[in-house]
Amino acid sequence: MEKSEVTTGAYTPYSTKISKEAKDIFQKATEDLVGVEYSPFAVACQIVSGTNFRFICNAKDVSPNAPTTAAMIEIYQPINGIPRISEISRC
Repeated sequence: MEKSEVTTGAYTPYSTKISKEAKDIFQKATEDLVGVEYSPFAVACQIVSGTNFRFICNAKDVSPNAPTTAAMIEIYQPINGIPRISEISRC
């Protein structure tokens, strides 16, 4: 997301155009997850002391014939530091 689109304290509207920066943050925060594959297709962000991201994803358990469901992954990216997952919820 371009910085001009972000209002401090409020989440942006969801966008299906996920920036390289946001994709990199998602990848870094989720790289150690096992058992479910998450594919983000929309993102909203909120500028705080760092940035909160809400990714809407397709979620698929890595077992045979598992259905694909929707999930929201919230990630906090501190100003200086490693992004971390705040919450994962199935939609």
